[in-house]
Amino acid sequence: MPRKKNGDFDQNKYVGQYISENYKWVNIGFNQKVPEDVEIYTFLMGLKDRGIAKAPFIKKLVRQAMEKEEIK
Repeated sequence: MPRKKNGDFDQNKYVGQYISENYKWVNIGFNQKVPEDVEIYTFLMGLKDRGIAKAPFIKKLVRQAMEKEEIK
C-alpha cells in the first residue's frame, strides 16, 4: 500500500530528476539473424543465472580495453 505524501516533497519526481541529471544510457542492438550477435546476446542474458550483473560486467570489459589501449 503506497504511503501518503508528506508535505510538498514528491520522491518520484526527485528520483526522476536525479536520474535524468546524473545517468547516461547506452543501448546496444543485437541482430537475430547474425549468429555472433545471437551468441553474445545469449551470453549476456545468461549472466543473471550465474549471479553476475550485466552493467558492471560490461563496464569492467570496457575498462580493461581502455587500459590496454586496444581501441584507438
